Amino acid sequence: MKARQKKKNFKKAIDLLNELYVEDWDAESEGILYVYVEDNANSRKILNKVCGLLKLDHGGFMNLIRINQEENVHPEPLIDLVYLYNFIKFPRRLDLFFSGKNGFSLKYIPDELV
Repeated sequence: MKARQKKKNFKKAIDLLNELYVEDWDAESEGILYVYVEDNANSRKILNKVCGLLKLDHGGFMNLIRINQEENVHPEPLIDLVYLYNFIKFPRRLDLFFSGKNGFSLKYIPDELV
């Protein structure tokens, strides 16, 4: 797949991720600790589309990001999207960012930091 098409697919995937309702999130100076979304049919449908756009194995992806219920302090099942950072290979000079105010976004990384 050409770089332009990959970037286009990443932008579509980001738009889909921003449709998810973030239940809780936390960050520190080193980065994001967790981004929890509810584990329901709508979230799974959106994540399935994201997996298709980014050519990810849906089953492996969902198993990786599902929260272990024994460790979960929330009463409902959750999905931790922080694992997106480790699971997805981003195009050169692009990275995924999350903020509580703006949601998910793709950011350019300057050449000197690559």
